[in-house]
Amino acid sequence: MEKKRICIDAGHYGKYNRSPVVPSYYESDMVWKLHLMQKEILEGYGFEVILTRAKQGTDKKLYNRGLAAKGCVLFISDHSNACGTEGVDYPVVYRAYDNAGDSNRLALELAGTIASVMGTSKPGRTATRRGSSGGEYYGVLRGARDAGLTDYYILEHSFHTNTRAAMWLLDDGNLRRLAEAECLVIARHYGMAGDVPEEPGSAGMPDGAVPGQAADSTVDSNGKNDGSMIPFLVTTTCEVLNIRTGPGTGYPVAGQISEVVGKKNKYTVVEEKDGWGRLKSGAGWISLAYAEKEGEAAGAPAFIPYLVTTTCEVLNIRTGPGTSYPVAGRISEAAGRKNTYTIVEEKDGWGRLKSGAGWIKLSHTGRAS
Repeated sequence: MEKKRICIDAGHYGKYNRSPVVPSYYESDMVWKLHLMQKEILEGYGFEVILTRAKQGTDKKLYNRGLAAKGCVLFISDHSNACGTEGVDYPVVYRAYDNAGDSNRLALELAGTIASVMGTSKPGRTATRRGSSGGEYYGVLRGARDAGLTDYYILEHSFHTNTRAAMWLLDDGNLRRLAEAECLVIARHYGMAGDVPEEPGSAGMPDGAVPGQAADSTVDSNGKNDGSMIPFLVTTTCEVLNIRTGPGTGYPVAGQISEVVGKKNKYTVVEEKDGWGRLKSGAGWISLAYAEKEGEAAGAPAFIPYLVTTTCEVLNIRTGPGTSYPVAGRISEAAGRKNTYTIVEEKDGWGRLKSGAGWIKLSHTGRAS
């Protein structure tokens, strides 16, 4: 199968657009770093990624940069914004002026993700701008549209005229978290995240938990985060489990626990929220749906994992055991080309995949010999 191709543009070259409030910040430096991170991460999801220029110091006409996206499914040009008011702090994603191909849907997801990760003072938004001739105002977007794309965007990562935003964007660790979150949105949009056969040790597997809300100080009757919770030990029940920066799949991936059966370590959970547990080590949060408390299974018959194949051509993978849970991906296989999948838990007629990808409806599977 031919890979989906993405074109990424670092919005400015050389040393350009210095922040008036944080003199060490240059927009051109930030976007160069960010677009290289995006390239690496997206290639890990299985995309082919091309860049509009090979070196930061190379100039190239705006229209030609967009036109370079011919044959791609997506064009993005990375930027930070500027204005005359220091307090302005929100991301903007520019998209097709006529919403071609329902392009606003991905634009909204990206704008919301950027705002969430950066912690901007106002929510992200999408925008359009038409030129005097009625087409796209921005040269890179004109070029991408003429290249045949409908998904073409300028990503303005808040305003470098805002001190907080400029300082945040100067941190390479922050840029990495931003790139991870943006690329996850893109991969999910194009069906490249979670829609994979179960395979031991596969990188980039989703957590399989219902997306959580932003962390806060709410205390509930179960003793979560009120100082009275007793820490407990867990082991993972899958081979690859993402560690995230907060309690939900909306938070960036901070790392992974990769352990095969028989070589499991124990991890101390010191806080619970929305089905997620915060690790004592400080590494981040894990989905407790894919962890087992020490002693939890004592006295209970051990579940024996088994193999299944699907009995339909397309089967949804969901984040939990039921149709009320979001779709995390799909298994798409024609008859005669079926893979086998390992079920490690059953609940209400659903089976949890060993890979950590999520849950599938067992009535649409058959036991594999």
